[in-house]
Amino acid sequence: MNGRLRNLYSGRSSNGIDWARYEETLGSSLPADYKEFCSVFPPGSFQEWLTVAHPSDGDGSADLDHTAMLVGMIRRAASRNDVPSIPLIAGPGGLIIWGYIEDSVYLCWLATSDDPQTWRTLITDRHASNWVIVEKSMTDVLYDILFGTEPLGPLESHSYLRESPIEFEPFDYAVAPVSADGEEMPVRYDGGPLRAPIDQAHAILATTGSTVAPVIDDALWDRLVGTYGVRIPADYRDLVSRLSPLSIRNIQLFVPSHSDPRHDWTTQLEKAVRDAADRRRSGRHSWALWPAAGGLFPWGIATTGELFCWLPYNSEPSVWPVAMVGYDGETVRLHNLSATAFLFEVLNGADPFEVLRAWN
Repeated sequence: MNGRLRNLYSGRSSNGIDWARYEETLGSSLPADYKEFCSVFPPGSFQEWLTVAHPSDGDGSADLDHTAMLVGMIRRAASRNDVPSIPLIAGPGGLIIWGYIEDSVYLCWLATSDDPQTWRTLITDRHASNWVIVEKSMTDVLYDILFGTEPLGPLESHSYLRESPIEFEPFDYAVAPVSADGEEMPVRYDGGPLRAPIDQAHAILATTGSTVAPVIDDALWDRLVGTYGVRIPADYRDLVSRLSPLSIRNIQLFVPSHSDPRHDWTTQLEKAVRDAADRRRSGRHSWALWPAAGGLFPWGIATTGELFCWLPYNSEPSVWPVAMVGYDGETVRLHNLSATAFLFEVLNGADPFEVLRAWN
């Protein structure tokens, strides 16, 4: 690893990394320079926005999930973009994400060789409309991003990454003992009324041309309510009972007892609970989930990993605002919109990050 890169951090190094567990999850051994990097740098970010995947953050399953999401986005973009001619699979033989920039640019190994020391790096935006393949190791690519004179592919609009001083900031949780449980934090709301109109289900159905007859049996909704003890807002229930497919742009919506795990409420809620518990076990915080006080109740997930929830602060579901949990679980954005009002704005071209205001 280049000495100039190494010198960006002189704090406590990452000890006790379970490489066998991490590599077993990913299905492959990993490049030596990446292992050296992780032994020197704890989880953290360069210039606030560039984050390298780190085995101290988990067993690698989240990295594979994010890779699979990216692969799916590239596949969907293939009809309109000149996507790279690479195997579009997540894991060995295809792509493995090793870094992120602003949730908009992804750094991936092209894991197409049995020898990880020969892996190249794909740098791409989420739709593969701007990408480049770099014939260098992971740490050499990272060095070029931070200290190089020419931007690489989609990084032309990210010139701040090369602005002096180049800094690395470890995440707060990185210095906590692995055995220390992180905090489960409630989300608070001021109780302000939702912005009208609240029920945009029929507007969405009319725009998408979806079916008029409900396709989800009432018994399935009753079973969901009985399982979780929470009533689902009527406008959302009306929408997803008739909507086909169960997606608004890149947001996949949850329904009871669906054969596709991406849309099955129980599967997705259990995954959210597991992910939150994993964060707390590693010393980080997680946002409380239902039925905890101030807990969020998920209803959808973006292909980029953001989780969309209600904040059930009141016994009346029709007044619950939308909350978006960042893909890393560290940020919540909250706004006074119902789920269908939020989805209608997204359907009409609004950016979810612009629709929602930062909460914490």
